[in-house]
Amino acid sequence: MRGKLTSRRTGLWCIVLAAGGSRRLGSPKQLVRSRGRPLLLHAAAAADRVLYYSKHAKATPRPGEGGAGDLVEAIDAGVVDLEKVKEAELSEDMKKMTADERKAFIAQRVEKRRELKTKLDALNKKRAAHIAAELKKAPAKPDAFDAKVIDAVRARAEKIGVTYEK
Repeated sequence: MRGKLTSRRTGLWCIVLAAGGSRRLGSPKQLVRSRGRPLLLHAAAAADRVLYYSKHAKATPRPGEGGAGDLVEAIDAGVVDLEKVKEAELSEDMKKMTADERKAFIAQRVEKRRELKTKLDALNKKRAAHIAAELKKAPAKPDAFDAKVIDAVRARAEKIGVTYEK
């Protein structure tokens, strides 16, 4: 499964923040603090946001509307009408396109994202099944590192109104 998540051909990316024994650093890289939290929690939170939006959101919020969405998502969700977007708000590449070329460009991007979402959903199902199977083999102890990371991510998520299925 790891090869699928990191393969350039799928269009899905996974970045490993740190690995190895941390001999030069002297402590685990995953626990180095950035913006007040361990790097590992940043990665876990980002992965959870991707999965959440892929399952539940019609579109991520647009810039200026409380999030970091984009034009393609907004048009696909019916939040924005491409014909009403001011030219000054378009990317430099889109400014060079005719109206018909813009529509085709957006349609192509929407289709590609739908394909990627389908792949992401399938990979997420495989991931969830794999994790569930591994947990059944050796359930995490309440004080184990994995359990602490999961608890920390869930606690942070609760503070911003995100809940997880049990």
